[in-house]
Amino acid sequence: MPSHRKGRFFVVIDFVYAFHQITREKSAEVIRQLADPAFDICFVKMGDKEVLPQGSPTSNYIFEIFMASAVDRPLIRWAFWNGAVVTRYCDNILVTLPKNDELTFAELVNILAPFKVRFTPRKPKKWRNDEPIRFCGLILFKGGKVGISRQRKRQLLEKARQVSVLSLKRES
Repeated sequence: MPSHRKGRFFVVIDFVYAFHQITREKSAEVIRQLADPAFDICFVKMGDKEVLPQGSPTSNYIFEIFMASAVDRPLIRWAFWNGAVVTRYCDNILVTLPKNDELTFAELVNILAPFKVRFTPRKPKKWRNDEPIRFCGLILFKGGKVGISRQRKRQLLEKARQVSVLSLKRES
């Protein structure tokens, strides 16, 4: 995350119902073998489409391979030409930009047009020194420091407590 420090403007992007946006048809364009009936188990019927089921062991792998080809490649190219820094974690993307240019942002929106995404804020916002960016349970500060949100800290402490209780039960 330190590479984002130089960005003056930022936007956080979230794919809405990300797994359900990845249809069998779309994923087979990237991984041809998925069209084979042997892979029926990897998809669920949703309306008239077959989509990735959330929580299935294969869904994360198929999702990541699809995103690497369909989203990451054009985003990396866009970032290179515009001096932006892009970090994608699953279905969340953090973009920091050196300047707030409408054309540059329009190109970003165009890359993501085939998907239903939510921009927060709706347009790149100036990143002030005293204002952190919240991204995937992390809090990023302009100076390069990274923290975790109170909610994420509570979740981690609860998980640690559960692991402790389980290990104590096994020992007794």
